[in-house]
Amino acid sequence: MSTSSRRAAGLLFRASSSRISLRSFASQPSVSPLPPTQLPTATQPAEPDTSIASKIIKGASNNDPLPVPPTVYPAPADPWDVSPVTQRTRPPPRHSALRIKLAEFGAKVLGYNSRASTSIRETGRMMHGIVAAVERDSDYWYRAETQMRRVLGRGERERVIKKYMEEMGQQWKGSGMAVDYSLGLSISDEPAERERADIELAAWLWRNLFDARGLGSPPLPSNMDEGTMSGDVKALDLPTQLMEVVCFMRREMTRLDGVSDENVLLGNIGTWGPAGLQTQPIIPEQI
Repeated sequence: MSTSSRRAAGLLFRASSSRISLRSFASQPSVSPLPPTQLPTATQPAEPDTSIASKIIKGASNNDPLPVPPTVYPAPADPWDVSPVTQRTRPPPRHSALRIKLAEFGAKVLGYNSRASTSIRETGRMMHGIVAAVERDSDYWYRAETQMRRVLGRGERERVIKKYMEEMGQQWKGSGMAVDYSLGLSISDEPAERERADIELAAWLWRNLFDARGLGSPPLPSNMDEGTMSGDVKALDLPTQLMEVVCFMRREMTRLDGVSDENVLLGNIGTWGPAGLQTQPIIPEQI
C-alpha cells in the first residue's frame, strides 16, 4: 500500500469515529446539574458557597476599588545648584608649613613669580583684551561701510569704497595721536606747553567731535532780520561748549588717576560724572 492510500484511510477512520461520538452524545437524556430536591425555592434561601473559587469570584466582582499605592516621583533637581548633600562634608586638607615652603621654593626656582614670568603673564592677559576689543570694532567698520555704500550708491566700484575706508582708518589713527599729544602737553616740563594743553585739546574736539563747525567763510554782514541771526548765535555758543567738554575730560582724567591699577585691570573704574562746568573741587573717587 502506498503512502497516499494510507493517509486517506486514516482520514476516513477519524471522520467515522467523530460521527459515532456525536450520535451517542445526542442520544443521551438531558441531566440537570442539581437534583430537584436541592434546587432553592422562593421561601428557602440558597446556602452560601464557601469554596475557594467562589471567594475569588466574589472578590473579583466587588465594585470597591483596590487600594493602589500612589506613585511618588522625586523632586526635580537643579544640576547647577550645589545642595548640602552633594557638598563635601569633610574639611579641606590643610597643608603643613614645610610643604608650603617647599612649594614656594620650587616656584621660585622655576621662575614662576619672577618679574619676567609675571610680565609675560600680565602682558598676555592685556593683549587678549586688546584682541577682543578689536573684534568688537568690526561691528563699527561694518556699519561705516554700509552707510558709505548707502550714500555712494549700490553701483559704486569696490576700489572707491576700499580707498575711502583706508582714508577713514588713517584719520582715526591721526585722531588718536592728536589726542595723545594734547593730553601729554599737560604733564610737560615746559610751562608754555602746559598752558596750551587745553587749547590743543579744544582744537582736537572741534575737528573730531564738532566736525569743524564754522570752518567755511563767515557770511558778510548785511541787512538781516532777527530770524536769520540763529546761525550767529549758534556760532557764539561754540566756545562755551568746547570749554565744557574740555573741563569734563580733565575732571574725569583726574578722577581716573586716583583709581588703582588693580581696579583698572578688573574694569572697576567707577561712574562717569555729568558733563558741564562744576564749581566744586574735584576729588578722585575712591574705589
